[in-house]
Amino acid sequence: MNNSKLNKWERIRARGKMRYVIIHGVISWGIPAAILTSVITTLWETKTLKFNSEFVSDLLISLVVFPIFGIVFGLWTWHIFDSKFPKNEEI
Repeated sequence: MNNSKLNKWERIRARGKMRYVIIHGVISWGIPAAILTSVITTLWETKTLKFNSEFVSDLLISLVVFPIFGIVFGLWTWHIFDSKFPKNEEI
């Protein structure tokens, strides 16, 4: 096992699961996915990017839905990483 990866995960783990889920699931995945999906959908449907009420409505819905899935994504990746690295291992 790579000690630097273990050290990095120990620092992340020490900050807590909630922080990890918010940063990696909601902020790093959910919000960018919401914005990107709204932009791509608008470009696909209208062939132009207009910030009209329909775009804003779609964006607001996406900014609710995708971060919820971001929470699930964050919890899932936390579980994967946490099970990969043993706890309280001598380094």
